[in-house]
Amino acid sequence: DWSSDVCSSDLASLMRTTNKIIPELKNIDNLPLRCSSEIIRAKMRTLSPEYLAKAKDLLKKHPTPLLTSSGNVEWDWVFAVICLEYYKYAEKHNCTYDVELQAFRIGDFTILGCPAEPYVESQLQIKMNSPAKFLFCAHETNDIFAYIPTKQAMERACNSDNQWKDLSPVIAKLVPETLDIITAKSKSLLRKLYV
Repeated sequence: DWSSDVCSSDLASLMRTTNKIIPELKNIDNLPLRCSSEIIRAKMRTLSPEYLAKAKDLLKKHPTPLLTSSGNVEWDWVFAVICLEYYKYAEKHNCTYDVELQAFRIGDFTILGCPAEPYVESQLQIKMNSPAKFLFCAHETNDIFAYIPTKQAMERACNSDNQWKDLSPVIAKLVPETLDIITAKSKSLLRKLYV
């Protein structure tokens, strides 16, 4: 049948490629294997008292999800829940968040792990100054903690007149200088692996 023909064709193609590669593989003795990590204690942004009060009020009036006419949960309700969870976390942890950076070297290949989603500008700076021949920047490792934007992106979001302005501390939880700190610490972490 059709599916077995496609699978057979794909497998045959894969085997041809594999047979070409195998003779080129080289045994590598003394392959450098190293790892390093560092925790950055980052400051969290604060929510506006007005937005926090609005979120508390909404959840006091509606402790269960508010639904739209189509049966979906209202976004205002979802963001109110997120806002209060953020507030509780920040209060419990003295408005700080531990960002763990991790780097793993396997020969010329290195993986750099960072929680959340740092803006690409950081990744590009790290790659341009990396001692690693091959560097893979992995995001959302160990934790998913929202975006880590550049200072300029943060300023644009906070100074704009859009619906996300009050929510920006929930979407980008850490203070604006965090990305610069992560970038510098990542470069330092990578250098340690190539000493």
